Amino acid sequence: MLFVVLAIPWTYFNITLGMKLEEELEEIREAGQPLTLQEAVPKMPPRRENAAYVYEEAFRVFQVWEPTPEGAVSGTMLTQLDPEMQKQVHKLLDGSEPLTDDARKWLFSAEVERRLDAIKRASKMKRCVFPVNWEDGFGTLFPHLAQFREAQRLVTARMMIAGREERTDEALEWCKAGLRMSEHVGEEPTLIAFLVRVAMIEVLSRGAQDICGDIALPEAQAASIGGLAAGDDLWQHLHRAMESERALGLSLFDGSHQVQDFIPDESPADLEHLWLLYYSPIGAPLRKNDQLTFLNLYELFVERMEHSWREVGDRWPDQQEYAALGGRTAPMTMVLMPVFSRAPMKRDAAIARLDQFHIALALNLYRQEHEEYPRTLEPLAGTVDWPIPDDIFSGEPFGYRREGDGYVLWSVGPDLDDDGGVSADEAGASWFEDSDIVWRVSG
Repeated sequence: MLFVVLAIPWTYFNITLGMKLEEELEEIREAGQPLTLQEAVPKMPPRRENAAYVYEEAFRVFQVWEPTPEGAVSGTMLTQLDPEMQKQVHKLLDGSEPLTDDARKWLFSAEVERRLDAIKRASKMKRCVFPVNWEDGFGTLFPHLAQFREAQRLVTARMMIAGREERTDEALEWCKAGLRMSEHVGEEPTLIAFLVRVAMIEVLSRGAQDICGDIALPEAQAASIGGLAAGDDLWQHLHRAMESERALGLSLFDGSHQVQDFIPDESPADLEHLWLLYYSPIGAPLRKNDQLTFLNLYELFVERMEHSWREVGDRWPDQQEYAALGGRTAPMTMVLMPVFSRAPMKRDAAIARLDQFHIALALNLYRQEHEEYPRTLEPLAGTVDWPIPDDIFSGEPFGYRREGDGYVLWSVGPDLDDDGGVSADEAGASWFEDSDIVWRVSG
């Protein structure tokens, strides 16, 4: 009798939730969106068209893959070439210390030159897809992304040195290589790749500020760089990343993963038993409800990500909203969803930096024509053929003022408060709190 009494509601919820879940999944299929990681990830292009194999000459990461992909190159990874010298380069980029003689000698050494030559050649290719073991799910490794970040630092350092030494053409070529590298990272539809791309844009923008006051840009070169610095694709990259994250999340509901994949080793035994019950046939209705909650919250996140940060701010679902959508009976959703809320802020910060770059190019051309920077940004509209963007965080023109022979250009940043061009370093704050996103050129 007890079995029959329990079986009736179990059967009802299992069937009704299953039908509703299948309807949701079918809508996703009909929209042509991926439901599995295999559907979400890019297809490998032919080796001769794939920049990943050229980057490998510099990165040396394939040696850690099993099975080892064709074209693997043994040797030291880029991030491990000389950690002490790399630290010196990092200090140059953050403005804390000038480059030491030893670090400069290393940066121009034959080994680094070979690596940078491969990076420059790879950046000029159209496609870049690394052989990631996607079938590992949440255990998937992306060792090449750390190499991209280090490559961007080395490229930016070389750009800064060339600019300071008035080797304009060389500085611009390194700048283009850095922009193209960030586009290659954009081909990987994952949230971690998106965040690495944002970090690479920040590194390059720091170096670009350094050289904007030192070199006279040819107009054709300024237009070429401006085309590469367009940030429109960042919206699409984040959208593709979210589709992959949804596919990855859905994979956790099918029982193919071990409980130990997402339960810490120090967790109580009772918790592991509950997860085992969750994945058993008895837990089928609970898993289906969990999947429906996950899909509903995903749609809520994506809808908000279609807007700029100033429109949605940090008004993201909190724990109470999760519970209202079934969170208390959707334990997997509670684990998966909170990591997405800051992604639009990161996207808009990267767009703001690229838009500042566009304005800096126009200011450079204006100075060449008028021998000084303008008092306001209004005169730039007649200087260049491209529109002068507004600040994505305020929806209004960027803050701007002359400062000595140079200028300060700023976005109000994710806190949406205008701090008058005070950067996070100056404010002693986190980069997104109580500070602006600042572009400063000394002249």
